[in-house]
Amino acid sequence: MGNFFDCVRSRRDPIASDDVIELVDGTVLERYSAPVRDKAGKNYGRIWSFRDITERRKLEAQFRQAQKMESIGMLAGGIAHDFNNILSAILGNLYLVKMEAENHPELSEHVDNLFQATQRATDLVNQILTFSRQNKQEREPLRLNRVVQEALKLLRSSVPTTIRIQPDLKETPTVLANPTAIHQVVMNLGTNAWHAMREKPGTLKVEMGVMEVDPDFAGTHPGLHPGRYVRLSMSDTGHGMDAATIERIYEPFFTTKSVGDGTGLGLAVVLGIMQNHDGIINVYSEPGAGTTFHLYFPVFETETAPVEPVSGPIPRGQGEHILFVDDEEALARVGTRMLERLGYKVTTKTNAGEAVAAVRDQPDMYDLVITDLTMPGMDGLKLGGQLQQIRPDLPIILTTGYSGAMTEDSTRELGFRELLAKPTTARALGEAVHRALHPPA
Repeated sequence: MGNFFDCVRSRRDPIASDDVIELVDGTVLERYSAPVRDKAGKNYGRIWSFRDITERRKLEAQFRQAQKMESIGMLAGGIAHDFNNILSAILGNLYLVKMEAENHPELSEHVDNLFQATQRATDLVNQILTFSRQNKQEREPLRLNRVVQEALKLLRSSVPTTIRIQPDLKETPTVLANPTAIHQVVMNLGTNAWHAMREKPGTLKVEMGVMEVDPDFAGTHPGLHPGRYVRLSMSDTGHGMDAATIERIYEPFFTTKSVGDGTGLGLAVVLGIMQNHDGIINVYSEPGAGTTFHLYFPVFETETAPVEPVSGPIPRGQGEHILFVDDEEALARVGTRMLERLGYKVTTKTNAGEAVAAVRDQPDMYDLVITDLTMPGMDGLKLGGQLQQIRPDLPIILTTGYSGAMTEDSTRELGFRELLAKPTTARALGEAVHRALHPPA
């Protein structure tokens, strides 16, 4: 027994019956004891028993992590709503300035720079929503190796030439994925690899292939199920990580980088993306031996032809009358100006009750209603419901800075034609209005 207790460390634990003992291999035992007495009641010893609670401790840690992510997700939703409203006003005014600056190339360049900065702010909000799993990304069938190859070209221009990128991207089956999210995964992991190798030249290997996951492998990798997966592996020759660091790398805002080199969102974002893609991410690393990330994407067995993006001028109106409803006066003003620029007549209301009264008084005056989701007194859903009772054929677009559980499908089930996310661009607004006014047969 002396050798056994030489390899453990014991600490008092209030939830245990007696003690919790942690073995050096990571096994956690709960120790129980009871006195041994003779018939006269004299105590002459104790009986000890042990129960392995390693898995229970792991589940408790996962539950605490889930609670942490849920709390941050609620905070992220509130931030997203308020911040996206601000960004909507900024983007709308930038669009109007750009229209005025068409004959002033130097001014147009400054406006373009502001557009890019605002887009980065929008991406930051989306990152927060992604790692908190509040932002469900739309996916489409695609060949993952082609998207990764495009992302590596962008990564190559972002990291120094001392980092050698070594791709081995085999042709892979179709997966259901969001191409923008995959770009983000590659850029985040690639940037982390660069930071791990920045002190000396290094190599980033990016490999892709198909893996058949059997029940045994799935049993040791929570989140996987038996079947075919596309596996993306990214390995670096950097300084690696110890076990304590690996346990925390997916925590939001945890970072080992120096101030100014990172926000601590990168791996949390990647984890959120993989969960949204029904996949998992695994990491293998040791100090001084580099790091490898394996990402598993389930194969989408139905092959489909890719859809080519449609480009062209922003659809314009022919004087159709739009009722624009938003309790934020700044957003109401910029929305009105943008729609007028696109050829529409606009009436603005900053109060949902006034909007209902306007449609009730003259139900045939308006061709379309655009309403915000979150408003005091009466939200956009209730407003839409009342307008549909007054005039069932009136098309309505719902806008929101944070959709939460709302999706395009659920929005249409409630009778709305479109769900438009803030901040929105002039193109997105113009196309949404055109679709709402001219639905396909």
